[in-house]
Amino acid sequence: MTVHSIADRRVLVVGASAGIGRAFAADAVAEGAAVVAVARRGDRLSELAESNRFTPVAVDVTRAPDIERLVEVLAALGTFDLVLYSAGSAPLRHVAHTTAEDWDAVMRVNVIAFNTVVRAILPHLSPSAVVAALSSETVDQPRQALTAYGASKAALEASIRGWRLEHPGRRFTCIRVGATQPTEFGDAFDGEVLGPVLGQWVTHGLLQEAFMDTTHVAAVLLDTLAVLVDHPGVAMEDVVLRSPSAVVGSAEPAISGVHRTSDADD
Repeated sequence: MTVHSIADRRVLVVGASAGIGRAFAADAVAEGAAVVAVARRGDRLSELAESNRFTPVAVDVTRAPDIERLVEVLAALGTFDLVLYSAGSAPLRHVAHTTAEDWDAVMRVNVIAFNTVVRAILPHLSPSAVVAALSSETVDQPRQALTAYGASKAALEASIRGWRLEHPGRRFTCIRVGATQPTEFGDAFDGEVLGPVLGQWVTHGLLQEAFMDTTHVAAVLLDTLAVLVDHPGVAMEDVVLRSPSAVVGSAEPAISGVHRTSDADD
């Protein structure tokens, strides 16, 4: 039986300060990969920097000067075999209350920054590199008060398809992720909005009885992408990770951390 490993590969994780991105980066380092971990919060990255195979880069990928600084770091290290873009943000707002500033913020992190990062790092990827990005089940299962988030992830998926179309031979993987905990994704959600919309989500069968564990999701992703990296003649375009549990049948779900959604903060 062949054992696939990410050891000695170069891995870039964008959005590594929390959630799936943080767990993925830590696992990749533990398996012997050389990891560049990117996030705005440098203090959170320094907590992971116990290995000489770990390079923390505190940048804001929505800012052009920070992207230039990231590219300088990558250029000094050589080509990369795997990229995981897990940065994500969302306002919990009904559409009528979602401001232009809300739309701008969610699009900048979830869509524009992804495309800007890929454009900048393309020359620093190995010919068989895999670029994976976390999307969300809200793309095809919309939720009240998460319209801006779902729309941004739909735009992200359209971007990924565009990269595939215009760069044949390159491998871009879209990963739709269901509700996962613990993360910090929903920590800033407005409680006055969250309470009522939870009941609406339940009514429409949009909540699972059990959430996926963040570390389990990261482990599955790392193992799967390690196999993919080892087989350059195979592309894995679309993946869905979702809890196998049933949907919540009560209007008052007793789920700890029920506000936490799919992907990681950056």
